[in-house]
Amino acid sequence: STVDGEGTVTTFKPNGKPLVRLTANDNGGGFVVFNKTGEFIADMSADEYGNGLIGAWNRKGKGRTLQPGT
Repeated sequence: STVDGEGTVTTFKPNGKPLVRLTANDNGGGFVVFNKTGEFIADMSADEYGNGLIGAWNRKGKGRTLQPGT
């Protein structure tokens, strides 16, 4: 668990780059996906109101998060 009491499990490639991260916090569960160079590119989680959030970004960090009603 993290210092804040949240749960985290991360899988890594042999070169140490992350692949997938599973998380748990007060809002619920979520996951993060990394590309082959270890850059954060997508996630799915719940917000503080219980709504689902889905996000996708390019290698330069540009993208967006989709929320219900948007």
